[in-house]
Amino acid sequence: MKVKDIVKYAFNSMERHRKRTILTLLGIMIGITAFTSISSLNTGFQQSIETQLTDAFGATTLIITPKTGPTGIPITSFDNDDVEWIRNLPHVETTTGALGKTGNISNADNITIQTTFIGTEFSKLKNIISGIELAEGEIPTDETEKNDSLILGYHNQHYADNERFADIGEEVEVSTAISFRVNGRVIVETIEFTLTLQGTLEETTQSVGMGAGSQLNPNKMAFIPLETLQNQLNISRIHGILSKVDDTDHVDGVADEIRSHFGEDKVDVITSKAILSTVNEILDRIAIFLMAIASVALLVAGFGIMNTMTMSVSERTKEIGILKSIGATNGTILGIFLSEALLMGIAGGILGIGLGYVGGFVLGRFILALMGNPGEFFAEMLVPVLSPMTIGVSFALAVVISVIFAYWPSKRAANYDPVKALRFG
Repeated sequence: MKVKDIVKYAFNSMERHRKRTILTLLGIMIGITAFTSISSLNTGFQQSIETQLTDAFGATTLIITPKTGPTGIPITSFDNDDVEWIRNLPHVETTTGALGKTGNISNADNITIQTTFIGTEFSKLKNIISGIELAEGEIPTDETEKNDSLILGYHNQHYADNERFADIGEEVEVSTAISFRVNGRVIVETIEFTLTLQGTLEETTQSVGMGAGSQLNPNKMAFIPLETLQNQLNISRIHGILSKVDDTDHVDGVADEIRSHFGEDKVDVITSKAILSTVNEILDRIAIFLMAIASVALLVAGFGIMNTMTMSVSERTKEIGILKSIGATNGTILGIFLSEALLMGIAGGILGIGLGYVGGFVLGRFILALMGNPGEFFAEMLVPVLSPMTIGVSFALAVVISVIFAYWPSKRAANYDPVKALRFG
């Protein structure tokens, strides 16, 4: 028999046993649906993380922070000269230092808010970290001229419903504390000074690490010129340095030069590429675990195919004898039964991939419901993406599992003795 005739014969046989064929297809579809839904949701999650990291840092951004010792205290510190050294490196476009300090801000109505001050060159920071946009006011282009300027994060300005902390141009009282030792005693001194509100930020989902385990969340920050904060605290050190390189091809080279200069055991140079690599490694491990669970459904489908084909061979023993008596070879019989499995695998794979994509949306909504509907940020991350890789792997699994699990009963049918087969039943 020709290949075309074998496939046609197999298809007709499947039509004659529709119920059994449909049940087998359901088994394959369920397995592929489970695999595709988990895989597509994981792909969408990874792509969302990659997009958000790129939006937050930019592919050419470096974050330089001191390493911490066993007690969590930084083992080194930076100063303005370090910022200047990095700024003068080849391929570096923009660099700024950052100094963090907690304290309070008070407005004319004596409303006081606890916040974290970030001393930085804000005009440079905005060019380095995308996603930071001004809602009102202005960003001083030369912070040495307006050294009393203050820019508030969205949550600081809108500290309560329908309430604004201060208007542009209003003075804001700042208080913070420093501690130092005198003759073995710890002395705490409160520092107070006045700043003028120059601008307010738009609300953002971006959050940037600034070393020693801290995170820069612009919504809850108050930005002050770096030199102003250093002068008020009477210090020259800074906590971290942010830098932007001119091209992605130069990121690793600049990062290596910085590590070599400061010492690899003293500083961390973080890039979006490195963060993404770490995140993807974690997500890949989670995906493997979830795929292992989905594989159970595929194994069940495989054993379902084996059971169906075994029953089919048993019921069609006399038919096999007749085919062999008119000249069908072992290869022909094997081809007929494997063709049935192949057709069911193809159909089950196509239907399972489609249902799996829809199932990814359902699974995403289920996860969001379990999380208590945390908001748009997570909702955007749990959107399935049906990549060519997922389609290819899912379809291949459907076909390969169908053929592998059908091989033993098909081989058994091919090896039947025609005389004994004709006497069967």
